Amino acid sequence: MRPWLLLLAGPLVWAAHFLALYAIASVAAIQSHAHLWQRQGAILFVTLAALAILSVALVLVHRRSVDDLSRFRRAISLTGITLAAISIVWQSLPALWL
Repeated sequence: MRPWLLLLAGPLVWAAHFLALYAIASVAAIQSHAHLWQRQGAILFVTLAALAILSVALVLVHRRSVDDLSRFRRAISLTGITLAAISIVWQSLPALWL
């Protein structure tokens, strides 16, 4: 279970981040009294939490021993975590830019 969790850590955190941003945007659209700074604060909090989870996953992947089979797993995990981190930042920029 743990190797699969490390392999899919990046896409799972990215999906959870996307779901959280969608929920924040939906709640802000329903509530007319929601201020811009409240929405941006929630988005910033969710983004920083997702990046913190990815950094913990990155440390866990780096600490694992490297052999022939796990070298491929490690490369895939690191690629997924890196792409997810870039995607999370890219996904949050338009909402935080205002």
